[in-house]
Amino acid sequence: MRRYWTMPRVYEFDTEIKEIDENRIRLKENFFYPEGGGQPADHGTISHGDMKGQIFDVQDQDDTVWIYSKEHGFEEGELVHAEIDKYRRETLTRNHSAQHLLSAVFWDSFEYETSRALIELHETEIELDHNPSLEDINEALTQSQELIQAEIPVTSQFHTSASLNDVKLRGGIVKGQSVYRLVQIGTIDLNPCGGTHVEHTGMIDTIAVEKISGKRLKFTTGIDARNLMIDRLMLTHQLSRDLAIAEEDILSEINRLSISNKQLQKDTMDLENQYLQLQLNHLDRTDLDEVTLISGTVRKLERGVIVDHFSDLSPSEIAVITTTDGGFVIISGDESQLDRLMPYLRDEGIKGGGRGTTVMGKNTNPDKELIQLVKSYFQRS
Repeated sequence: MRRYWTMPRVYEFDTEIKEIDENRIRLKENFFYPEGGGQPADHGTISHGDMKGQIFDVQDQDDTVWIYSKEHGFEEGELVHAEIDKYRRETLTRNHSAQHLLSAVFWDSFEYETSRALIELHETEIELDHNPSLEDINEALTQSQELIQAEIPVTSQFHTSASLNDVKLRGGIVKGQSVYRLVQIGTIDLNPCGGTHVEHTGMIDTIAVEKISGKRLKFTTGIDARNLMIDRLMLTHQLSRDLAIAEEDILSEINRLSISNKQLQKDTMDLENQYLQLQLNHLDRTDLDEVTLISGTVRKLERGVIVDHFSDLSPSEIAVITTTDGGFVIISGDESQLDRLMPYLRDEGIKGGGRGTTVMGKNTNPDKELIQLVKSYFQRS
């Protein structure tokens, strides 16, 4: 049984060096967490007398945990004092539990399944199995915050392969282990996990989304989340005052102004991509003779966001996204549809280029409306 499972709040301990293999060290007793399950390894130090070694990595190899220390002078059999980087461990622990909670809410309330999770020190990312709407994201965050305030216990269960048969889990099991550890959040979630976790949801404190990109959400927790929310609120108030406009009009005004501050430009791009995602979630759907046309006009094209949004098109679907200045992106679930469509559009004076199932271009003919041309083509073909 891993000690960081049963005693996750131990940050200092005394032990003996059992084995040394160059910069790898195996301890008799270990509380350092090894990298795995999307969570980075602990950092820290070990010391013997005046000698101290920095632990920069921890790995589990063939069911043996090794800590890594550069240019150390330790010897096998020495007694050492180990210290785990408390801030790093507690932050990663909080982020990992927040990921479980948010993934459980997305699944329970909206049936969005988490296909991938990456736990980092200052932000965490989850990738869902399809694109969430902004409304669903906001509702998931609201529900998660309510569960955080309820301080629901987070506990561990330990099973053998035989005892797992009657257990209903959110995630899948990696078979072949002698002990299976399940992390439980009250009645909300039960998920296989080898990572470190908080004692109750209240220790997560706050979840704030940093970036939305298609199926992927990046978020932060705790004091980092609070600071992010304060910074955004202050930025919104400051921009509203400086530009003398209502807060809800800030996005369009930022697009008009030429702002030199690079960080602000990055924040603006993130907001525009979020707004584009919102527009893409509310496009028109029209059933034609042989295809379903998904179409609409957005304020600004961002190819990566649009391609990611429509990554799951079926062979009978085609998306046509335009802007008021003539820009367009056409994405098809079937490459042969574009092979047939583009010669027709070129004959109509509309040019575009691309590969595979995606074409991007600009309609310079004001007398031709692209979406209507695509409708006409598939109605007549």
